[in-house]
Amino acid sequence: MGDGASPAYAVGDAVLATHDDGKTYSAKVIDTRTKDGVAEFKVHWSGFNKKQDQWLAVAKMVRDTVDARREAEVAAQRTRAEEGRKAAAPPPPPSTSGT
Repeated sequence: MGDGASPAYAVGDAVLATHDDGKTYSAKVIDTRTKDGVAEFKVHWSGFNKKQDQWLAVAKMVRDTVDARREAEVAAQRTRAEEGRKAAAPPPPPSTSGT
């Protein structure tokens, strides 16, 4: 993608993008630019205020397709399951170093 080819996305494209919080959200490309030779895309997060619009590298985005949504949901389920396991883990045993 950094080979000078045309940008991967165009204004108006629907994407799934990774936010700074590590979660994937629906977004729409609203602007494009090249910064230091790297294509960047300004996205508007669906359902959020335009003040939250953000410039992202292509690596943080995928085209919004049925398959991409399915993959994002599977990843989210894995994350929720891991968080649930951590929360359900028993506390460590008390220290016996004093005996």
